[in-house]
Amino acid sequence: MTHVSDCQLPIVTTSIVKAAIITAPKPGKANPNKNVVMSRETENIPTTFKITTFNLCNFVAPPNACYQFDNIYTEEQWQKKQRWIRNYLHTHQPDVIGFQEVFTPDALATLTRELGYIYFCTVEAPSCTEGYIYDKPVVALASRYPIIEWSAVPTNSQTSLHLGLKRDFAFSRLPLRATVVHPILGACDMYVVHLKSKRPTIFSGLENEPEIEDESMLFQTSDVLPEWQQQLTGQWASSLQRTAEAAQLQQAVLARKKETGNPAVIMGDFNDTLTDSALGQLVSNEVRLPATPQLREKQLKEKPAREKLAPYFFYNSWSLFQASRDVSEQLAATEQRVAPEPMGTSKQKGSDEVANSRQPFTFYYGLKGMVLDYILCSAEFNPSYTESLAEVTNFQVFDRHLLNPSFDTDGHSTDHAVVMITIQIRE
Repeated sequence: MTHVSDCQLPIVTTSIVKAAIITAPKPGKANPNKNVVMSRETENIPTTFKITTFNLCNFVAPPNACYQFDNIYTEEQWQKKQRWIRNYLHTHQPDVIGFQEVFTPDALATLTRELGYIYFCTVEAPSCTEGYIYDKPVVALASRYPIIEWSAVPTNSQTSLHLGLKRDFAFSRLPLRATVVHPILGACDMYVVHLKSKRPTIFSGLENEPEIEDESMLFQTSDVLPEWQQQLTGQWASSLQRTAEAAQLQQAVLARKKETGNPAVIMGDFNDTLTDSALGQLVSNEVRLPATPQLREKQLKEKPAREKLAPYFFYNSWSLFQASRDVSEQLAATEQRVAPEPMGTSKQKGSDEVANSRQPFTFYYGLKGMVLDYILCSAEFNPSYTESLAEVTNFQVFDRHLLNPSFDTDGHSTDHAVVMITIQIRE
């Protein structure tokens, strides 16, 4: 039986796969027609909009391999994996999908185009050695709606220096920004990210350190302390890289938001939680007021800083969904003249409703569940924002293949849950 956690109420060379033809202005150009929208009455356009983030877990078409020379799908395994992806997309019908762990984007573009996603883009080619062994995947985006512009998310050398990094700091995997035109919302910037994993960064060739090519070589000698120290240092290095990537991403997103004013969505595999790590800065929306009384008084006389900055705030879509559902329940209770539940509380209403208390896990390491996959939304999707355009009315985590897998269908699916939100455009 399918289990879905479902609550009612996705110097740079830009590449476009041959299977998808996209006409777009040059990267960096804002959409000149972003405020031109179609008539709902004449076009009969749906007022809901579904966005999915989908870590595919080693999407590599045979006879290619990933990471190791013998890590190649058989034809049967490859067909099973593609069938699983098709079944999810056909059943849940997202409009925009952000993909991670893509080694063969041509094959993915073909698969998604067959399902009606005629727009597809990525911004770098997967790294390949020996002609067929891929060791660095890319992110990609597929859409039912036109993609008018796409580019890699840039790094900023000044930000790098502020963070104590080298000017030439680079993402471990280039994030993608694609501008999708929805017939009602207009131009929306969709970011797809796959931040640095928690796997320790491997160092080699440094003075007085053991030569370690990969983690499998660790702890094979009698003197294990130096190798453990190296592993610990590698974990710190990965955490620092991931945090720096998030900081660079945030700065680039805010700069783009100031330039275009487009609504924006950031989706992908963050490889860490927003609640227990520095990545929480992406949605903290904290504004520190001046410390001195004179500056505070001046601030109060002017338009409050938080109000000025509100268009630049981002929110976890899970939190937006919770707020939307709380408001709906409050309104329903008022209409029925029934005392409503306190905001933030929940009732168990069935196996397919997620409790308010915890965001559903998207990844399991042994028996430990964690949330690594997120969809963040800009202020335009927050109903409490004065210029709100839409709200998150559905949050779905497809995790049956993790909790109750069937080898016949799920044997070559993915090791992440698939997250989808439904956005209701405001009247």
